[in-house]
Amino acid sequence: MDDEITIINTKESKRFSIIKIIKEEVQDAQIHKETLSNAPTYEYDILYENQRGLFLFGLPKFSSNALNQADPQPWSDKNQKFSPMDIYTYQLPNPTWEWVHKEWLVDMSGDVDEEGWEYAPDFHFPCWHGCYQPFRSFVRRRRWVRLRRQK
Repeated sequence: MDDEITIINTKESKRFSIIKIIKEEVQDAQIHKETLSNAPTYEYDILYENQRGLFLFGLPKFSSNALNQADPQPWSDKNQKFSPMDIYTYQLPNPTWEWVHKEWLVDMSGDVDEEGWEYAPDFHFPCWHGCYQPFRSFVRRRRWVRLRRQK
């Protein structure tokens, strides 16, 4: 045993350690990819509630019944296109999804009033504001959101 000599080639040793590092990085990337592919998918469903206002005795009264033909329907999707469903009748796209929240929530982010409404002179106006302004607030909309997760 004492007569045995071990020769270490430093170039080969470096090569093997580099290969080992690369192999570990590839394995880590595969594990990360598998972890991501196994992670649940989340998506927000968004509906807008739309109303037009009328002035009665100087006070604004808003209702979806006051919408005219040029206005969107009382409920519209995130692109302001007609939605046949509202927050009470909305269904998941298929059985592989489940709701994260039990109920729809009013989106209170952005420039909205204390009930989540934003106002404009008309639905096609580019700038919406969060406080009612006479003669600049003939329509209003409220954004409802609900998070779903794929099982």
